[in-house]
Amino acid sequence: MNAKLNQKQLSEMFYQINGKSRQKSELFVKSFFEIIEEELLKGEQVKVKGLGVFKTVKVEPCNRQSWQKPC
Repeated sequence: MNAKLNQKQLSEMFYQINGKSRQKSELFVKSFFEIIEEELLKGEQVKVKGLGVFKTVKVEPCNRQSWQKPC
């Protein structure tokens, strides 16, 4: 699968797979990403086996006058 999913779509897929309530599936997905966000805000790196690594990356600001061309 090579698709972009939002939290609602991911919750629906989780619901279809596990058969729990939609409300519980939405809560699980929301909580999952909140936990990752909390750790990233602390400067931590989060590794999820089989999914990947979440980490913050410092990006330098673009100083170009024209935003039509990438920096």
